[in-house]
Amino acid sequence: VLFAAALVAVCGSAPVALAHSGHSQPADGSAEPVLTWNANATQAIAAGRPPASSTVLLGIVHVAMYDTAVALGLDEEAFLTQQSTPANTSAAAAIATATYEVLVARVPSQQAFLDSTYRDYLAGIPDGKAKQRGVALGDRVADEVIAWRANDGFDNPPPPFVQPPPGPGVWEPTAPTPPVDIVLTQVRPLVMQGAGQFRPAAPPALMSERYVTDFAEVKAIGKADSAIRTAQQTKPPTSGRRTARSRGIAQCVRLPSPRTSTSARPPGCSRW
Repeated sequence: VLFAAALVAVCGSAPVALAHSGHSQPADGSAEPVLTWNANATQAIAAGRPPASSTVLLGIVHVAMYDTAVALGLDEEAFLTQQSTPANTSAAAAIATATYEVLVARVPSQQAFLDSTYRDYLAGIPDGKAKQRGVALGDRVADEVIAWRANDGFDNPPPPFVQPPPGPGVWEPTAPTPPVDIVLTQVRPLVMQGAGQFRPAAPPALMSERYVTDFAEVKAIGKADSAIRTAQQTKPPTSGRRTARSRGIAQCVRLPSPRTSTSARPPGCSRW
């Protein structure tokens, strides 16, 4: 999602000649290919797929879209593959082709939908060298992305899950069904070095002094007639205020450029 949002924001300022017409798009013709093919990707990926797996696949697609935008003139470093193309290259054809080919490779069950969508989309782009260059660029980027994620474990059979017998310290699922998206435990991460790179430490042992102290604290503060819980701790959380603050923070957050350590923030964001 961050890749798609960044692409929509930056493509408008990139020195890219869009040789594309016949589709509804902004006046500058910049964001339409990203918005359209992000929506197509979401539709193809989400069909019968759990949310976490969908997010991984969408991240792979966004790498293809982003590196295509960089090749088209976006003044940023490529995530995976640095490509080049003449200035008069159809960005619409390039974004569509890169996205389409990655999707066909990673979500083959949706090929019929993707084939017809891609065919109809390309039909709206005027024939010519700009279109040909766009398709060729999309081909090159897609090939690199597909090779990068080859044998990443996503299509392997999910590992077996055996629920341990109930007991102290044993996690018990809230539903009788197996955990969702357990296949991701064996999938190579997109950016991290390994699935456990940022995994927090295990909780304290059940018979440790730390566990006994924490348990006693929670019990003393949390019981209905607690004598030590303060009025502030008893007060229900003001979720509305937190939501408003969260919105403000989200609007002010900007990812830094790979080439700099700073990022632009809109006026009024300093308070966050």
